[in-house]
Amino acid sequence: MKRTMKLMSAVCAAAAALTVCAAMPLTASAEANTLKLTGDFNNDKVIGAEDAQSTLVLYAEAVAGISDGAVDEATEQLDIDMDGKVSAADAEYILHYYCQTLVGDKPLWAEIRSLSYADGTAFYGNEAREVYLKDENGDYVLDENGQFVKVWQEAQEAKLKGMYIEIGCASGAAGETVSVPVYLCGLPKLAGFQLLIQHDLPLELVEIKSNLEQHPQWTDFEDNEAILNPNFSENEGCVVAAQAHDITVQDGYVVAEYEYQIPEDAKTGDVYTISVAPYYTKFITSDCDDYQYTALSGAVRVADAK
Repeated sequence: MKRTMKLMSAVCAAAAALTVCAAMPLTASAEANTLKLTGDFNNDKVIGAEDAQSTLVLYAEAVAGISDGAVDEATEQLDIDMDGKVSAADAEYILHYYCQTLVGDKPLWAEIRSLSYADGTAFYGNEAREVYLKDENGDYVLDENGQFVKVWQEAQEAKLKGMYIEIGCASGAAGETVSVPVYLCGLPKLAGFQLLIQHDLPLELVEIKSNLEQHPQWTDFEDNEAILNPNFSENEGCVVAAQAHDITVQDGYVVAEYEYQIPEDAKTGDVYTISVAPYYTKFITSDCDDYQYTALSGAVRVADAK
């Protein structure tokens, strides 16, 4: 019962985030516009043979002693297996990804690479921020008006490591509606989450869909265990859901699909970046432990009309 009450408090705070999100801009920040997609070295928002070739060149330079091969800010998107080095294996992964796109597939990096993660990355980033205050029992504190109390907190580490969120890529002609999946990998159990996805304007978010309620382990309200079935806020790009027990999440699970409408006046080759808003995105277990995650951004690219 105590665990359920803690999770209830967490969900109430998450639901309140929907209101908070309403005050947030829907578009990605100027910094988000510079985000690089995994495997995309030339930053054209397309994973192609050129990216694989560039990765091989960097690897050859390391073999020749010209460089140490260590990943830096300019090459981090090429480290597919996340071992800290640009290698021939990374080039092979990128080429594999590219070949899948040639036959019309929508590949997922999780299906291609071996996952490895460095521990110690702060869940909330490197800056202090406002968080909801908890008492010694782990319950959220309310003021005399029944509102959640906020305090400033230094950056902290999440307890659970190894999760990542991958936003898919899609293409369509001007005026068309495209669907972009959001995949989860590396988390064996999940009881609740709040997910905020931001995108570049003038791309328009039309609808958010989730198959979470069709998951065989998700409890319906009628069983008196579910606390909050998926609650969508299309205006803010936010999804919140939680229940009293964990579900098993397989790698590559699609937690939500975001449908976007491409502007009528969009030009062929235009690219709109889609990314996770880390300040408002959180995944928890029924014990209220949260996951540290790596987020892979996606994109919508404007193609020629068919």
